[in-house]
Amino acid sequence: MDAIDDDEFFDDWIIKSMKSYKHLHMFDLPQPTCVIEWNEKNGIFVAGCSPDCRNEILEMSIPAKLTWESSSKTAAGLTKDRDFKMLRGGFSDKPIHCLKYLRGTRPRLIVTGSHASPHLDVWQLDTETNDVIKKLPTVPGRATEGGGVRGGVRGVAQRPGHKGHVAFGSTMSNLQVADVGTKEVIATDFGKADCVVEMKFLNENELVTCNTQRGLINIHDLRIPSSQSPPSNHLMSNSRTGTEQSILDGDSSPKDIDQSHVGLDTSIPESSNENTSCKGGATWTFDLRCTSDTNLDPSNEGDIACKKPKLDATVATVVSLCSSGELLIRDLRNLESPLHHVKLGDERRLRKSGNLTVKWCPTEKTLLSVSGLNGCVDIYDTSTWQQRSNSPPMVKPVFSHEGHITGESANQDVGILCHAWHPWQPCVVMSSGSDGSLHAWDWSSVS
Repeated sequence: MDAIDDDEFFDDWIIKSMKSYKHLHMFDLPQPTCVIEWNEKNGIFVAGCSPDCRNEILEMSIPAKLTWESSSKTAAGLTKDRDFKMLRGGFSDKPIHCLKYLRGTRPRLIVTGSHASPHLDVWQLDTETNDVIKKLPTVPGRATEGGGVRGGVRGVAQRPGHKGHVAFGSTMSNLQVADVGTKEVIATDFGKADCVVEMKFLNENELVTCNTQRGLINIHDLRIPSSQSPPSNHLMSNSRTGTEQSILDGDSSPKDIDQSHVGLDTSIPESSNENTSCKGGATWTFDLRCTSDTNLDPSNEGDIACKKPKLDATVATVVSLCSSGELLIRDLRNLESPLHHVKLGDERRLRKSGNLTVKWCPTEKTLLSVSGLNGCVDIYDTSTWQQRSNSPPMVKPVFSHEGHITGESANQDVGILCHAWHPWQPCVVMSSGSDGSLHAWDWSSVS
């Protein structure tokens, strides 16, 4: 595509976007970002991920129009803040690949991790100089051989009900839960395997991990001593005992745990993945939906992380996405039998493009989003999918954000590095491109 055709394509897309979006804001960051994390007041955190240079950490407010209700009488008029606005910033000497805002902490804190280091950096937002993000002492991590992703920090998750506790690491062998204030290690020894994993908390006592090479899901109970864990190659049945089931039903009292049962982990048997074509160099990612991820409310001032969540087993579901385009949705009470097994696709050819990501919509239980397959952020509605079929049916998105592969970026093979739903506005999404583009969009005008 030459420059003239490229400009015409971009112009056509802009005209089309006027009908496709309620709001669309496009911004250029000084560096590409792999992280978009919401604060509690309609703001986001982004951080550079460029190697061999200092990387900025920014807290920014988002355009006000994105969060105004459509019924507002002033929604169609001028707003005070029509663009992104930097609130405060700081610098990291490492590329930042994961960032977590620790809700409920006072002063406010964020933690960041990098593939270049096994340690977790801690940052204070409320300082004497209000627009500066201040670095605090680091939480030591566990180094592993090999370097790269395996030797650094791939992910970080805040423990519900414990505002200063976080899980971080990149493999089962270096994964740990620690207190960012005291630097005390709360839990470790999750396994000996060096497979790369992603992690999310189900509740204050259970941590869910996903093997990114094989897609296997494991549930780890932090209350059970590591000495009672099974060998690292042991695969338990997914049928929970009555005691384990009570955790999902909301009774998480340690006294109810039967310490005599055989294991720390609950994992999906390898045979359950035989009906997928994700083999060879394929990778997996996942997301977890449960009421421990309580929707944020601007009136809460972020205090939800300090409260013990009331769990609802009916929404304890996990979605797993393979780089081949296959997607599975499973109930954590019965991991062997997928609720949905589909193949994602449309007229665009699947290609490796950015970081593979899947996200549940936090406000609409049937919506999920996918990026990293085709240069777009695709929205899917699971309510239109068949419950079960002999072979994975092909499903198409109800909406696609193509803004990162238009205009000047069209010839650069730009990929989506990350995207994130707004915590309480159901149709507002943020996305970032490998060219440094940052987009905020509201697709609620789509019928």
